[in-house]
Amino acid sequence: MTELFERFCTEQREQLHQFRSESFRNNNTTDLNNTTFDKRLNDLEMYNNILQSRLNRADIIVKGLPKHIKNLRVPILKIASLCGLPISHDGIQHCTYINNGRAVLVKLNSVQHRDKIMMNYSKKQHIVLKDIIGGDITSKVFLSDHLTRVAANLISICRDLRIENKILKYKFINADTPKVRVTLPDNNVKILCLQQCSVMLNEALSADNVACGPPVNCYGTQNDIGWDPLMLSASTVRESSIHNSQPYSNGHMDNT
Repeated sequence: MTELFERFCTEQREQLHQFRSESFRNNNTTDLNNTTFDKRLNDLEMYNNILQSRLNRADIIVKGLPKHIKNLRVPILKIASLCGLPISHDGIQHCTYINNGRAVLVKLNSVQHRDKIMMNYSKKQHIVLKDIIGGDITSKVFLSDHLTRVAANLISICRDLRIENKILKYKFINADTPKVRVTLPDNNVKILCLQQCSVMLNEALSADNVACGPPVNCYGTQNDIGWDPLMLSASTVRESSIHNSQPYSNGHMDNT
């Protein structure tokens, strides 16, 4: 009887050991699959961002115009003229209200024209509504980039990093793969991508014992509450530094 019991225990231990070994192998396989999946997903997101950025390359977002303007091309042409680059109707591929009329998306036919307008706009500092449609309304009209989802989330994360005092200021580099040049509290300067900024923010939130839920989503979704690239106007982007100089150059928004 004792021998039978010992044999039973031995068999159970062997089966348990085999089960643990198989579970360990399965866990390793699952981790590898998850890592591979995450990498492929990130690669697809970045590839999609490149396509979006190139599709938006000749775009300008205009905020501050009244709603229900019948012919939007007229004020857009006036804005271009105020920015030192008179263009014809043929220079505008398309313009329409977006974001429930709070902004106007302008698609130009020339990237060079778009860059010239934005460069001159940054030098001009501001445009007021009365200079565009007449009257005496002095509210400002803002021009900004048509940011991709990745770029918008990167700027949003950098703003949160400033709130957490993890960075002093940042300079957004608007390229196919958006990055930021951040100035750390010790005055060291680093160039970071979206994932690196996301990790920095998650570490900051964890260190402050904030119940932040799941890790910050690097890319977000168009249905995410609070994600609105159109809300990241030129004025919002420029507020990332104590010194707001509003310069602009091809592929860069300077917030220093």
